Amino acid sequence: MSSVEKIHVPKSVEKLAQAFPVALYIVGGKVRNHLMKIENDDIDLCSSLTLSQLDIILNKIGYEQKFKNESLGTSKIICGNEVFDYATLREESYPEGGVRQPKKVEFVESIEDDYQRRDFSINALYYNIKTGEYFDFCGGLNDLRKKTIKCVNEPWIVLKDDGIRILRMVRIACELKFKIDKKTFFYAQRFKANLSKISGVKLASELVKICDSSFVGVCDKKAYLRGIKLLNKLKAWKEFGLSFEKLRPNMVKKSVIKYIGLLIDIVDSERPASVSYFLNNLFDKLQIEKKKKQEMINVLSGYYDALNKIPNKIYFSKYFDNFEKIYQILLNRSKSLAQKYNFFYKYIISHKIVVKTSDLKITNRDIARHFPSLPKKSYNIILNMILSDIFEGKYSNDTETILNEIDKKLKYY
Repeated sequence: MSSVEKIHVPKSVEKLAQAFPVALYIVGGKVRNHLMKIENDDIDLCSSLTLSQLDIILNKIGYEQKFKNESLGTSKIICGNEVFDYATLREESYPEGGVRQPKKVEFVESIEDDYQRRDFSINALYYNIKTGEYFDFCGGLNDLRKKTIKCVNEPWIVLKDDGIRILRMVRIACELKFKIDKKTFFYAQRFKANLSKISGVKLASELVKICDSSFVGVCDKKAYLRGIKLLNKLKAWKEFGLSFEKLRPNMVKKSVIKYIGLLIDIVDSERPASVSYFLNNLFDKLQIEKKKKQEMINVLSGYYDALNKIPNKIYFSKYFDNFEKIYQILLNRSKSLAQKYNFFYKYIISHKIVVKTSDLKITNRDIARHFPSLPKKSYNIILNMILSDIFEGKYSNDTETILNEIDKKLKYY
C-alpha cells in the first residue's frame, strides 16, 4: 500500500528500526488513531524476529527486553525511560470452549499471516517504520472511513475464543463513536458467555477505560453512556457475576470520577442486603489491591450510610478519614445531606473532637497495666465506651482522667 503522512515516532524507536535486519512495524491503535488524527502515545511493535534474536539486536544498541513470554513471542522493550510492547509475527489456533490461551502458536515471516490472529480490521493496520508504508489486508482503511468496527475474519472465528475482544469492541465503539457491524455484534451476543472467563484484572481495566472513554478518542462527553448501552444490549452484566440484565445509569452521569458512579449504579441495580459484603466480593473478583479495596468499601459504605442518615457519632467513627471523598460523591446525590454531614465534619476538626479509639490518650497497654485483672476481650468495649463519653463532652481526653473514669465504671460491674 502506498505511503501517506508518516507517523511521528520517538528517536529511540527510529534507532531500533534502523538496527533491525528485517522490517519493524507499528500495529494497532497507534496506526488507527494516527489516521484519525487522534493523539496516542502507546506504540505496539512487531516483526519476524523471535525474542532470542531480538535480544542480540537490543544488546548492540543498549536496549533490553523484560517480561518475556517465549511461547507467545511477546515482551516489553526498555529504551531508557520508554517502554514499548513487542510481538513476534505469529499464527494462533485455539481449543474449543472459549479458552483465551492459544493451544498452538507458530511464528511466521509475513504480516499478511499475522493479521489474521488480530481482532478488528481497524486494529490490523501495519506501518513500516523504515519506509513509511501502510499495509491493510482486511479493509481496515475502508472501515475507518465508514466508522465501523468489523472483525478481521468471520466474526464467529474471531470472537468465539476471547471475551476480552467483545469488551474491547464495546470500549472502542465508545472512544471513537463507531458503529458495530451487525454480523460482528450478532456473534458478540452469541459468545457473550466468554465474558465470564475474563480475569478480574482485565475486566476492571476495561470497565475503567469504558468509564474514561469520554476523555480519549473523539472526546465525546457521552461516550461512556454508549458503553453502558452496549453492555445492556449484550446483557453482559450477568456474565460479570451480577444478577441484573440492564444497568440504569444515574450516578455515573453525575460523578466526576465515572467508575465510582458506575460502582454506585451497579450497587443500586443489584440491591444487595449488605453493601460492604457485596463490594468486598466484587472487589475480590476484580482483584483490587487490599488497601485500595478497603478504602473504596469505606467510601461507598459511607455514601450509603449517609443516605440512611446514620447519627453523627456512629457515622464519623467509621468514615472520618475518608469523608472528603464521600462528601464529593454525596453532593451529586443529595446536596442537603452532604452539607449536613460536612457541617459536623468541620465542627469536629475545629473543636478537635475525638472520633476514633485510636485518637484516645490511652491504649490497650495502658488498660492492661492499670487493670491487670480485666480480660483482653473487654478492652475494645471499654475504649468505645470512653470514646462515646468524650465525644459527648462528658470529660476530657487525657490519660489520667480516662483511667479515673474507667476505675469508676468498673465499680458498677
